[in-house]
This record gives sequence, C-alpha cells and structure tokens, in this order.
Amino acid sequence: MLKRNTFDQKTLIIADRGFESYNLIAHLLEKDNTDFLIRVKQNRSAMREVAKLPMLELDCDISFSICTTQKNTDKQNKNYVFLQVPKKSKPGSTTRRGRWDFGNYYPMRFRICRFQLDNGEFETVATSLPHSFTPEDIKALYHLRWGLETGFRDLKYTLGLVNLHGKSDAFAEQEIYASLTAFNFASRVCREVVVRQPTEGIYAYKVNFKMAVTLCREFIRTPNADGEKLLSDIARYTVPIRPGRQDQRDLRVKGFPGFVYRVAA
Repeated sequence: MLKRNTFDQKTLIIADRGFESYNLIAHLLEKDNTDFLIRVKQNRSAMREVAKLPMLELDCDISFSICTTQKNTDKQNKNYVFLQVPKKSKPGSTTRRGRWDFGNYYPMRFRICRFQLDNGEFETVATSLPHSFTPEDIKALYHLRWGLETGFRDLKYTLGLVNLHGKSDAFAEQEIYASLTAFNFASRVCREVVVRQPTEGIYAYKVNFKMAVTLCREFIRTPNADGEKLLSDIARYTVPIRPGRQDQRDLRVKGFPGFVYRVAA
C-alpha cells in the first residue's frame, strides 16, 4: 500500500496487532506526509524494546538501531536490535526475499503509548504522532478503526466470507466482489429503513444487519419484488444499541473446512 500510493496530504495509518514489524515501521518513517498508529504486542512475543517497558500507563519515546550483522563491535553496542535477514531465495521463488529493506545500523525512533482500559487490561500502541497528541487523543484515534473491524466481521460471518468455495483465483476474486456488492447493497438499503424507537426503555434500537442481508438476498432473487415491502420487513428486525459493551474473546483453533463436492466418488 505504501509503495503504490503517494500521500499529498497528511495521512494517519492505523493498524491492529500483527502488523507491527521493524520493516513496516521503517517504511512508514521514510514515507512523506504519513504518520502511523499501530497496536503492538506487549507479551513475550513483543518487540524487544517494548517488552522491556514496565506494565503501566506510560508515554515515552524509544530509540535504537537495527543491525543485520553480529560482529564483536556490534555486540558491544547495547542499543541495537539484531535482525537475522534471510538468505537470498532461489530463482523462481515467489516468497519474499527478506523482511528488512534497509541497510545496516539503521536508526529508529518512535513513540510508545500504553493506556489502561476500563476492564483493567493494558493496550500498547506505537506511533509517530508528536506529543501534542495526548494519550487520550491517541486512544480516541485508535478507536476509530472499530468501524472497519465490525465491517470485516459482517463480511466474514454475515456474508459468509470465512470460507471461499472457488478453487481458482478468478472464482475466489469473483466471490469476494459478489460479497462486497451484497454488503454495499444491504448497507444502502438499511440507511433508508425507518426504525421506530420505543417510548419506554433504556436502549435505542437499530436494524439487525444479519436479517437485513438475508432479506436483501431474497429480494434480489425474487422477480418484480416490492421495495417498500423490503423496507418494512427489515424494520421488523431490530437489535438494541448497547454502547461500551464488552465480551471476552473466545479464541478457537480454526479447523479445515471440507467440501464434499471436491472429493471424487
């Protein structure tokens, strides 16, 4: 994304855990008009300079050098991080040649913010934003990505993109674009639905997007379907809006989805 885009205006790139790497951060630091805000791991698998920080709320700058050699002079320098760059891949290989695109002794400096959530857990982010952005500003900016998270959740589970059914790249791409089109269609229809709010109660209500996708799918499949009836049917299925609701993540090992039609009789 960084290589194929030129940012003429100031741009903030926000990323979740799993995207943090020295190589990506170096590319972001080199890109003009670009700042980053990336949530980083804070356990044993965290970056070394982050893992050394105490587990409490903080806002500090860290600086070190990336080193790709292990000479005696390098080992004497304590303020460096050694990266073992993979050897050159074989001709014709489609894998990446390495995970470090810069030279030896590359200096890095960025900001680490750690804040405590309402449930008592800590969240750590790495950013290039100046200190004029307070930790509360950093926390609010990182929360802006939550709308994208819920969008991907709807694409994966509501529209069934967890498992792709096409065996070729063209069929997989076709299925992805079909789901994106259905998602955009259902979202546009939901904006036109009038949801009647109850006169009593503590919650406001919104459209149940899962049921809306099902009804929109039937609407597309039915010839000469009535659009007004579609809106009234969607308005019948609503869910309460509960801000600040938190639920513990249930992490499960994902198994292999088998498709019977692929197996020869």
